[in-house]
Amino acid sequence: MNLKLKQYSKEDAKKEIKKLIDNYNSNKIHYKESSEMDIRMKLIDNLFEILGWDVWGKKDINEVKREETIADKESKKKKADYTFRINGIPKLVVEAKKIKGIDLKNDDFIDQAVGYSYNLACPWAILTNFHGLVIYYVDKSDRYSFYEIRDISDESKFEDIFDILWYLSKESMKNGLLEKEAERRGIRPQKEKVGKQLYEDLKEWRRILSNEVKKKYPDYTRYDIEEIVQKIIDRLIFIRKVEDMGIEERHLEQLTRRFDSDEKVYENLRILFRTYRTKYNSGVFGDKTEHECDRIIIDRNVIKKVVEGMYKPKGREIEYNFSVIDSDILGNIYEQYLAFILKDTPKKAKLEGGRSHRKEQGIYYTPSYIVDYIVKNTVRESLKDKNIDQILSTKILDPACGSGSFLTKAFSEVCDIVEDKLASGFRSEKSLVLKDYNNRLTLQQKVTILLSCIYGVDLDRKAVEIAQLNLLFKLLEGETAESMSKLGEVKKLLPTLSSNIKSGNSLIDNPEVAGDDAFVWEEEFEDIIKGGGFDVIIGNPPYGAELSIKEKEFLTKKYDIGSTDTAILFIKKSFDLLKYKEKLGFIVPKAFCFVSTWKKIRDLVWNDVETIIDCGKVWKEVKLEQIIFILNKNNKLNKYNSGNIENNEIRILGKISKEDAKDFGFFLNGVSEEEVKLAEKIKNNSIMLNDISINQRGAILQRFLSEEGELEVIGGAQIKKFGIGGLKGKINKIKIDSDQAYIRDNSILVQRIVAHITKPIDHIQIICAIPDKSNNIIVDTINQITIKEGFSQEFVWALLNSKLINWYVYRFIFGRAIRTMQFDNPTTSRIPIPNISENKQKDIFDLSRDIIELYKKLDSTLKNSDKYEKVNIKLERLNNQMNHIIYDFYGLTKDEIKIIEDSFK
Repeated sequence: MNLKLKQYSKEDAKKEIKKLIDNYNSNKIHYKESSEMDIRMKLIDNLFEILGWDVWGKKDINEVKREETIADKESKKKKADYTFRINGIPKLVVEAKKIKGIDLKNDDFIDQAVGYSYNLACPWAILTNFHGLVIYYVDKSDRYSFYEIRDISDESKFEDIFDILWYLSKESMKNGLLEKEAERRGIRPQKEKVGKQLYEDLKEWRRILSNEVKKKYPDYTRYDIEEIVQKIIDRLIFIRKVEDMGIEERHLEQLTRRFDSDEKVYENLRILFRTYRTKYNSGVFGDKTEHECDRIIIDRNVIKKVVEGMYKPKGREIEYNFSVIDSDILGNIYEQYLAFILKDTPKKAKLEGGRSHRKEQGIYYTPSYIVDYIVKNTVRESLKDKNIDQILSTKILDPACGSGSFLTKAFSEVCDIVEDKLASGFRSEKSLVLKDYNNRLTLQQKVTILLSCIYGVDLDRKAVEIAQLNLLFKLLEGETAESMSKLGEVKKLLPTLSSNIKSGNSLIDNPEVAGDDAFVWEEEFEDIIKGGGFDVIIGNPPYGAELSIKEKEFLTKKYDIGSTDTAILFIKKSFDLLKYKEKLGFIVPKAFCFVSTWKKIRDLVWNDVETIIDCGKVWKEVKLEQIIFILNKNNKLNKYNSGNIENNEIRILGKISKEDAKDFGFFLNGVSEEEVKLAEKIKNNSIMLNDISINQRGAILQRFLSEEGELEVIGGAQIKKFGIGGLKGKINKIKIDSDQAYIRDNSILVQRIVAHITKPIDHIQIICAIPDKSNNIIVDTINQITIKEGFSQEFVWALLNSKLINWYVYRFIFGRAIRTMQFDNPTTSRIPIPNISENKQKDIFDLSRDIIELYKKLDSTLKNSDKYEKVNIKLERLNNQMNHIIYDFYGLTKDEIKIIEDSFK
C-alpha cells in the first residue's frame, strides 16, 4: 500500500481538477447512470484528495471520516458520507448523491446535510453529486446557501468553479477563508452551535426537574435532589444516544403520547429504565437495588417537556442527533453544567452558576486539539512498541478527570493501537476475548481494554458519573442494532466502571482533613501502586482551587513543594504515582516555566521534561496563560521540544538545550532554536541595563492626590513616547515623604506595566519617555531609570523603544507572558545593552530627538487626516532607520535581523 500523500499547490490542484472534470465530461452518460457509491469513489474522493485532504487515511486516519451512521425521524439509518476534520475539529460535512433524478435543492437532502453539521458543531455543510455542488453555512437560520455550482461541466465557467472548490481545500479551511469571505461580503449569520443550545437545554431540564422534585418531596435535601435529577438526566441522555445510534427504537417520545396520567407516564418510564438496566447494566440504570429516582412520581407535563426537548431544541426545526454529538462536545457541555450549583431556596431549588464555582473548584474544560496532542504524545508513545498483552497491562490515569475528556480520548487511542496490531496479525496470549479478531474490535473486546487500562479520580461525584457515562458512550461508538443482537442473551452488555473511575480528593488521604472524600491511593488502587504505579498520567489539573486553612496546613506538610497551588500539588502527586521511564502530560499555568513559587516543582521535573508547548490563553475566563508540558520520568534529557499554538494547531519550533534555558533562568517557551542562538549572542556581547543605571519605582502617593495642590503628579498613563502627556492629579508638598517622588537628572521614565499587544501581531511595547519637565511628581506606576555617566538618555530611550529589545524582553525575560509584566529590577537586570562608546552613541542622538518630535506632532494631529498619514509614514521610516542602527550596535547579520523583523509581521 502506498502511504505517500500527494500534496498539490493551488496551481497544480487547478490542473488536476480540470483533468477530473474532463474525465467526467468524457464519460457523462456513464456517470449519470452510476450509483451514489460509484460517484463517490470515482469522482468525489478524487476531488477532495486533490484539494489536499487525506481521504484515504494515509497519514491521519481521522482527518476524513466516511459514512458516519446517523438516524432520521423514522429511525432508519442514514450515512453522512464525509466529515473533514483539522486537528480533530469538524470543518466540513459532505453529503453525496447520485446524479440521475436528483435535485440538490430537495428539502430532505438539505435537512440531512445541515442537521448532521449542526449536531457535529460543524459550520459548513456541502451537498454534491459532483455535477452540482451547494455550500451551506450552518447557523440559526438552519440553511444558508453560501455558494453554488450548478453545472461543473460548464467549461466557460471553470475559473469561477475552481475558485469555489478551492474554498473547500484543506489549506483554505485551515486559514478560515470561507469565514473571511463571509465577513468580506458583510454576511454575519447568527451562529448557534449545538453545544451552546444543548447546554442551555440541559440547565432548563435540570431546573424544571429540580423544582418538581422539591415541590412534591419537600423532605429531600439539596443533595438528594441533585442525585435524583442527575440520574434521571443521565439515563434519558443514554437512551437518546442509543436510539440515535440505531441500536434501540425511539421509545421515549412514545411515553408522553400514549399515557395521560402522571403515574402511568413515570411508571412506564421506570419500566423502560428497568429494561435498560437488564440489558446494559453499567450502573447508569442502577444495580440490584433501586435508585431514589425509581421511587418517585414526576408530573407528566414535566417529563414531556424534558423528553421532547431531548429530541428537538427549543425554537429549532433540526433535531438533536446524539449519535454524532461526540464526546468532546458532550464533555464541554457537562463541564459547564457542573459549574452550576444546586441551592435550596424556600420555595424551589435554584440553579446558580458561573465563574465563582469554577474558580472554587479550578474546573476548566480542555479543548479537543490539546487533549489529542497530550494523549498522542503520552499514551501513543508509551504503547507504540508494546505487544498486545503489554498494552493490556498499561495503566492510564487522569487524577482530576472531570467529565472524562482525557480518558475517553485515551481509551479511543488505546483501541486504535490494539486494532492496528490485531489487524497486522498480533494476538494476545493472555486475553481470551482478544484472541479472535475480525476486522473491528467487538464490544466485549473494547470492554476488556477499558477495564484493563483506563482509570480516573475526581472530587466531584457528579463529574465521576458523567465521566463514566461518556466512557460508556465511547464504548458504544460504531455499534449497531445488528452488532448488539449478535451478543445474544448476554445481560451485562456494558461494564460497571466504579472500580476504574472513582470519587475522592486525589491530594488528601486523611479523613480528618477531607472527611469522606479522603482518597488513599494504596487502598483504592492497591495492585497498581504495588506494581510501581501508573504507566501514563494525563490531564488538566485544577488551578488555584480554594482551600481551607486546615487543608493548606496538611498539604504544606505532606508535599513540601513550596506552594499549595493545586496545579503544583497535582504535578507532585502525579510524579510520585508515575512509574520510572514513563510519561506524564498536563496542561498547567505558564507560571510553571518561570514563577518563583513554582521553582521547587520545576527543579523536581527539570531533567525529565521533554516538551513544552506555549498555549497562550486557552480560556477567556482565565486570566493566566497555559502551557502543555510532557515529561518522561527519570530520563535525564538534555534538550526539550519547544512549541506553540497557531490557529488551533500545535507546532514544534525546535529543540532547546536545558543548559541554555538555565542560562536565561527559566523554561524558555514558544521560541525556536534560531531565536535562542540569537538571544545568546545578544546577551553574551552585552552589559545589562542595571550595570549602567538605577531602576526605582515612583512614590506611593495615590491616596493623597486631588484636583488641588502645589505640585503636579503623573502616573504610568501619562508616559508617552514623546514625553509627558497630561496629569494624574495634584498633591501638597507636605504629603511627600520619599525622594522616589522626584525626577532625577539624566533619567527616563517607563510605564511600570508593560503593554501587551495582540493585533495585528503578538508583541510587547515598552513605553518610556525622556522627561521634558523635572518638576513633576511621579507615583509608583512609573519606573525611573537613572542613567550613569557615559550613557545618554537618548541612547537608552532608543534601545527601549527598539524592536530588538522588545523582541528580546518578551521572549527571554517575560517568557512570552501576557499579564503583569513589570519593569522592575528583575527585568532591567537582564536587559542587554551594547557596551559602546559615547561617541558611537551619538549615531542615534539626533535621530532619537527627531523621532520624539514626530511623536509629538502625531499626537497633536487629527487621526485619519492626510497630515497624520504623512507624519506617520515619515515616523515609520525614521524608526526603521533607528532599528537598523541598533541592530549594528549588537553586530547582527541579515539573517538574524530577519528573525526579529519577521516576528513583527
